[in-house]
Amino acid sequence: MSSAASTAHTSQSTSRKDPAWEHALPLTGKEARNEVGCKYCKKYYKGGITRFKRHLAGIKGDSVSCTQVPDDVKEKIQAMVDAFGEKKNAKLEAQIKFRQQVNVNGNSDEDCVEMEVVGEVEVQGDSTAAASTLVPKKPKSKGPLDSYCMHPEQARAKEKHLQTTMNQHFKVKEREKAHQYIADWFYQVAIPHNTVLLDSFDLMLEAIGQFGPGLKKPSPYMLGTPLLNKHINLVQEFLQVQKEQWSSTGCSIMIDAWTDRRGRSLMNLVAHCSRGVYFLDAIDASLEVHNAKYIYSLVSSCIDEIGPEKVVQVVTDNASNNMSASKLLRVKYPHIFWTSCAAHCIDLMLEDIGKISMVHNMIQDGKSITNLLYRHVRLLAIMRQFTNGDLVRASTTRFATSYLNLRSLYDKRNELKQLFASKDWAESSWSKQKAGQNAHDLVMNNKFWSQMLEVINYFEPLAYVLRRVDGDVPAMGYIYGDLLNAKKEIAARLNENKKKYGPIWKIIDERWGNKLKTALHKSGYFLNPSFFYNNRQEMEEEVMMEAVIECATRMYPEDAIVQDNIVSQLSAYTEATGSFGTAMALRQRNSPTISPANWWSAHGTSAKELRKMAIRILSLTCSSSACERNWSAFERVHSKKRTRLGQRKLNALVFVMFNKRLQWKYSQKDRDPLVPKFVDDEPPNEWIVDDPATPEEEEDNNSEGESSKTKESQVMEDEEEVFDSSESEREEEGNIPYADESSDHERVLVSPPAVRSWIQQHQLRLRPPDGADVEEAVYRDWSGLPLDLVALVMRVLDIPNLLRAGCVCTSWYAAYSVVRCVRIPITDAAPCLLYSRAANDADTATLHSPSGGVDFKVRVPAPMFRSRYVIGSGHGWVVAADEASNLHAFNPLTGAQLDLPPVTGLYHVETSSDDQGRLLYNLYDDELGPDTPSVYTPRELRMLLYYHVHLSCSPSAGAECVILLEHRPVSEHSYAALAMRDGLRSRRTRPHTEARTLTRPLQVPVEHAHDVIDPCIESYTYEMQLHKVDIDDRKLVEVRSSDLRGHALFLGFNSAIFLSTKDFPSLRPNCAYLMDDNSEMIILNMYGCRDVGIWNFENKDP
Repeated sequence: MSSAASTAHTSQSTSRKDPAWEHALPLTGKEARNEVGCKYCKKYYKGGITRFKRHLAGIKGDSVSCTQVPDDVKEKIQAMVDAFGEKKNAKLEAQIKFRQQVNVNGNSDEDCVEMEVVGEVEVQGDSTAAASTLVPKKPKSKGPLDSYCMHPEQARAKEKHLQTTMNQHFKVKEREKAHQYIADWFYQVAIPHNTVLLDSFDLMLEAIGQFGPGLKKPSPYMLGTPLLNKHINLVQEFLQVQKEQWSSTGCSIMIDAWTDRRGRSLMNLVAHCSRGVYFLDAIDASLEVHNAKYIYSLVSSCIDEIGPEKVVQVVTDNASNNMSASKLLRVKYPHIFWTSCAAHCIDLMLEDIGKISMVHNMIQDGKSITNLLYRHVRLLAIMRQFTNGDLVRASTTRFATSYLNLRSLYDKRNELKQLFASKDWAESSWSKQKAGQNAHDLVMNNKFWSQMLEVINYFEPLAYVLRRVDGDVPAMGYIYGDLLNAKKEIAARLNENKKKYGPIWKIIDERWGNKLKTALHKSGYFLNPSFFYNNRQEMEEEVMMEAVIECATRMYPEDAIVQDNIVSQLSAYTEATGSFGTAMALRQRNSPTISPANWWSAHGTSAKELRKMAIRILSLTCSSSACERNWSAFERVHSKKRTRLGQRKLNALVFVMFNKRLQWKYSQKDRDPLVPKFVDDEPPNEWIVDDPATPEEEEDNNSEGESSKTKESQVMEDEEEVFDSSESEREEEGNIPYADESSDHERVLVSPPAVRSWIQQHQLRLRPPDGADVEEAVYRDWSGLPLDLVALVMRVLDIPNLLRAGCVCTSWYAAYSVVRCVRIPITDAAPCLLYSRAANDADTATLHSPSGGVDFKVRVPAPMFRSRYVIGSGHGWVVAADEASNLHAFNPLTGAQLDLPPVTGLYHVETSSDDQGRLLYNLYDDELGPDTPSVYTPRELRMLLYYHVHLSCSPSAGAECVILLEHRPVSEHSYAALAMRDGLRSRRTRPHTEARTLTRPLQVPVEHAHDVIDPCIESYTYEMQLHKVDIDDRKLVEVRSSDLRGHALFLGFNSAIFLSTKDFPSLRPNCAYLMDDNSEMIILNMYGCRDVGIWNFENKDP
């Protein structure tokens, strides 16, 4: 067996979880990997664990029965096989019932498909005994021929199992082709891949299948109006059940404020009851001050809409403005409680625990291991081979993520030890690097794992509580008792060592405080029969009863009779008399399937008033997580691309999207509340990405074992020419570093070595050059790559490779779009310089990265790059005038190009010609008069007319991109949207352009009424101040050098960019890079020498 095979088998053996493996012989390495040995008959059999279980159970068919297996083992294995068959049948039954939700044939309710057991269809891998299968009965006949028809499922089930298997085999290729079409749509519009897990996706496929070929797609109008209205009605019908529940159990209002990527301040309003979550509204509050009065007005109006008698509590985070708003609300609605989000409080507990030195160091050590493994493509593949899966897990909060990943590392510690002790690791270059050696030492150190377990014991009991309160089920009856149990569990896990658990208890108590010890929380603990009757000796019963009486007083402020009855009925509950003392009530106190509210509903008939109040309290949530997990719904719908939609339709889309997602989450009873289910719910995971790997760190996976740095990845320094500047001018400016002209090396746009090696290994080739006589079939499509692998490839590409992805292979750009949707960080985000070189072709430009000193050659679409007159750039696009002075926006990396409205679209430009018919332009100027134009050639016009161009966003965004042109006379502004083709719109305004300079006096002209020649004032820059905008207080705050935190600030003409000097070591930290953007210098001498300066904020010195 080869080394690779041995490694794979070792990993496989360590991950066996089926109990039947206990009866198998360990493989010695001589047998094939798909063989299993029996420890009783000492023979080896082809196949996997399923066939081996048939061998032990004596099931005839595709395996030989074992004659030496003990009877008890045989019975045990037979029971396992039967249980698996039953589980599979139950799954099949659930699938059939689920498919019955779709009915596109128009059958009425009485014609709905029923279920019956037909035939005997073998379930592979379960039992030799044929398993009865549930299939739909045929529908009631609707015509004479219907009596001769059979439902497809019924017909298939009645056929022989061999024929069914053959049909499925022949359908494999058809299914793969259908999947390819589905995937093509996903990739084209960058839809997150895990959305296929939604039930609505399955129902859609079922409906299309039932309709058959030729289904006409819905039009945009149908999706935007009639179908949307139908969905609104369906959602409202579903939610009507919840509204009816509000009258009996009450509801909670949850409010959460957040800021989207466009800087808008938004607020979500959600109602929660025991039946689920109801989205009320999402409000754009960007223009409002989020003080107590404003929040109170929002909540108050929401309560009035629902009905004050139906609302029990309001749940928010612990912000001071929310707490102040609660005081205002209590004046108007004294019966409504305002509580803090329990999930937020517990997350703060986890955060405080994470600040303990030992815990913090452990988290950093764990990250160093995962970052190493996930930064390298080949090392990641080896890790997955050993662990049979992934190490890193994402969670809804940062410190819950830390717990999940520490637990994952600890559970896989044996597999990790085998990895770092393997031959693959020893022979790799990572084992010789410092980061690899540190990871190896940690993994092989048993003390490290014992300390990790101790840290896990700090987190895990609280994570259990977080799972409870972060779910969508009512948790008011559990939070208080769960926190008490968590403290006990932590102490028990730490062997009652007070020195260890004491600091953790202190953190819990400080955060617990009064936030989660309100009358509602205490009453929920007291009224939960599981806690009360089991912990009565430890319970502070008098304190808890005072809380119940306070709740009765507040919830029924004007009904003294109800208050008195509740107090008198408490004794029946505490003494377990009447309906509380029946055998069933005693038995169901601790039932995991009966909630405390349902227990009171069934067994609280002896205390009607107390029963009603208990149900309302125990049906409450204690977290606003349902509100927070759906931030993206408003942002996704209310995007600039949909500004043409009416506000009413936008709100309707948010209403349907939000509530549909809430319904789906509520239906997933077995989901982990700590793990996000949607891509856009998932926050950035710092356990995967920390410091991006450089190309030099990637290992070259070639057979000759050469150095990891290849000729293609060498940094080349060619002598370059900036536009038409002479060689002496370049030497004086010193803008571009260059080397000997005789160098014959040239930077090639290729992936780093490890990625290139992976491409070769998987036979994924680049598209052939244009005109090459190569069969297209040999160039495989990359559309089948899994998203995580695409993300890894994207992370190691530099900017030109990343943005040229659309030119590399047929589906690369779609994959890139998907990766950008999940916000995978790009390793190199520094700005680049674009210029021409005399030695290159006229249509070739050079792209220079100042941060890395790397040059790339790119081919620019027609017209030729050297014939263009560059006006400005932004967002990776360049705007330039061609030989006729018409403007074009082009992307030098992707080759995309857009034509802007012609120059004659400007109000003061007209075309003319000379005597020989050559093109001329008439430029009208107010100073010369309306009838006296200046005549220019196209070259003269573009030199004199255009000053600068600003882009509002990337032109790839489509019609929402606006291009602002600053032009003559004297900085007038005109603008054009990409959707405009009838000319430029002009605003005859003349704004002052701010000038920045550090290296020479700034000449500022000053008007004087008496002198013929205007005097000038010399202005010098002695000091700079950097300010940031405080959105909350609406003021400017000066930024100190300590605020930059090792970053460099680029102050450009269009934007400001922060770059980490950790990622770009050639930059100076805590400094600002500036360029002289004097408007007059731009106008009069666009290609003149420009001043570049660096301001040091620490020394306050240029």
